[in-house]
Amino acid sequence: LPTHVDRVLRFEGADEGGTLFAVVHPRDGDGVDAEVVDEGGRILVRLEGYRTTALPGGLDSEALDPIRAAMD
Repeated sequence: LPTHVDRVLRFEGADEGGTLFAVVHPRDGDGVDAEVVDEGGRILVRLEGYRTTALPGGLDSEALDPIRAAMD
C-alpha cells in the first residue's frame, strides 16, 4: 500500500492511446523515484520519494489473477 510520496509532478504531451511504461529508480535509503513514460520516452508523471508498506494479511491469490493475466 502507498504510504508516502515526497512530490508528484505531471507533464503534458502524451501520445493518446499509446502504451505507457513505469520506470523505477531506487533511492538511497527508503523509497523509490518512479516515472510513467509513453512509447516515445516522454515523462508523463514523476513520483519522487514513493514509499509503500505491506498489506496486512497479504493478498489472496485470486486478487492477483487480473495482474497475472495482463502480464501474459
